[in-house]
Amino acid sequence: MALIRHQIGPDAASTGLTPRQPATIFADAAALTAYEEETATPDTDADRIVGAILQLAPRLHAARAESGAADLPASERSLRGLRLGIVGASTTHCALAERLRTAFGMAISCTADGTAGHGYHLVEDTETLLSIADVVVAVEATGADFWLDSKALNAMRPHGTIIVNPAAVAVDQMALAYALWFETIAAAGVLRSVVPRLLPEVENAHNVMLV
Repeated sequence: MALIRHQIGPDAASTGLTPRQPATIFADAAALTAYEEETATPDTDADRIVGAILQLAPRLHAARAESGAADLPASERSLRGLRLGIVGASTTHCALAERLRTAFGMAISCTADGTAGHGYHLVEDTETLLSIADVVVAVEATGADFWLDSKALNAMRPHGTIIVNPAAVAVDQMALAYALWFETIAAAGVLRSVVPRLLPEVENAHNVMLV
């Protein structure tokens, strides 16, 4: 079979330009990451997390189907009727909760010391929240004493999905890796900025997404 190579634009030799070196590319990528972190706002962070939840939704619904859930959505990307559990309090959480409630029809639960809002369901403790939420968000959980360990992960629903920032939330990464590899939870999203501090067992799990 013939291999057809496609070229977009002129090559470096024909233009007299020097090809970019890997070190330059990596430096540019690092600068872009730093710029994104510097210019991040609660709204942009919330949008990024919403995008991750939508991408993880098919895996969540597949796990719900396996567990015998009868109220499966017409679309695998639909979030309507699912419950978002918010751990802690931050401006990002406020923006995130309103987007998912008003635009996607999710029910919102939060701990009593966390993000409050009109129509939100308040629960007394984190373990209860984990047991009722379909999607859990624990990012910048400055308002809660939250330790994501095997006990917390075991409290989650079998189809549960979690979005977590290990730089801001205390995480037992081996417990998270176990939950992902043995699929005791459906999936996890992890903020890309903390990748250098991730265990390979977490980063390489088939059901983890870098947000």
